[in-house]
Amino acid sequence: AGVVSSEKSSPNTKPPLLKRDSGSIKKFGYSGPPPLPDKKPTDTFQARLKCRHCHEWYLESANRAGACEFAPDCFKSCIDCVTCIKCAQCMLYHCMSDAEGEFAMHPCA
Repeated sequence: AGVVSSEKSSPNTKPPLLKRDSGSIKKFGYSGPPPLPDKKPTDTFQARLKCRHCHEWYLESANRAGACEFAPDCFKSCIDCVTCIKCAQCMLYHCMSDAEGEFAMHPCA
């Protein structure tokens, strides 16, 4: 079948070699192509967004929520509403403004 030697094996002789067996101790086997070098992770493309309040360009990943100073502050608006700051500002505008129409924007300041 796959035997090179036609002699019968005896107790003092080595077993017969097969065609694919070279008889050497070191075996060379094909293990496939060598591994490819590790690639550095490429930065994914990030689109720049435009702020709807100040119209400046920014990256979403590099910007935290509420970073725009011109954006409305929902907590401040809620506090102003609950504490009637808007009513006090209205009184200041109509009663305490000077000839040029200027007054303190925040009545508690």
